[in-house]
Order: sequence, then structure tokens, then C-alpha cells
Amino acid sequence: MNDMGLVCGIAVADAGNLVLMDVVSLNDRLHRNINSARNHDRPIVLVISRTAE
Repeated sequence: MNDMGLVCGIAVADAGNLVLMDVVSLNDRLHRNINSARNHDRPIVLVISRTAE
């Protein structure tokens, strides 16, 4: 979640402010962000692995 917040903050800063932010481009930017390269597990994977123990 912190990575996603950071990407959002950078995108808003690049746009100038939140009002000028293009949400479609932000969505595309978030989809291109590869969390698995930083050993990020999706929340559902964490829940499944913790309940299996």
C-alpha cells in the first residue's frame, strides 16, 4: 500500500495538483507498477497463507 501511495503522490505532483490529475493516466500508471519485483505480496495472498498455518 505504501508503494501505491507513493506512486499516487508522484503522479499528482507531476500533474501540478489533484484537480489537474488525469485519473485515467493514474490508473494506467498504477497498473504498470510492478510490485512483484519488490517481493510484494497481494493482501489476499497474505490472508490465505496466514489462515493455512
